[in-house]
Amino acid sequence: WDDVDNAYRESLHILRGLADRLGTPESQRDLSVALNKVGDVAQARGDWDDADNAYREGLDIARTLADRLGTPESLGDLTASLVRSTVVAFARMQPDEVATRLQELEAWAERMPPRERAKAAEWIAILRSRLRPDD
Repeated sequence: WDDVDNAYRESLHILRGLADRLGTPESQRDLSVALNKVGDVAQARGDWDDADNAYREGLDIARTLADRLGTPESLGDLTASLVRSTVVAFARMQPDEVATRLQELEAWAERMPPRERAKAAEWIAILRSRLRPDD
């Protein structure tokens, strides 16, 4: 995992510079995706703090882009970021945080086109079933 982590962090450094310099939605999206990848590696390593930090930063960017653009791509990216952040909250046994993320995902899903709404609904059902495994 060290090589993968190093590669993603190197790309993250480059993408931060581009996002700062360009400030375009595309450069911001690239940065958000890179943060999710860094978080994915941290999650795979069991480093929940690092994963949480990366996912939260990516989630903030995804929220901004979804709110500003409202495109299927930006809403799909937001779904992915919210799901990742929710998984970390599960792993850290933070039920209030899980519930907050699920409520946010449900609220955003109402604004999504049918295809993205269906994907969000699938994730909501999966995550809710983990909240109440006996249901």
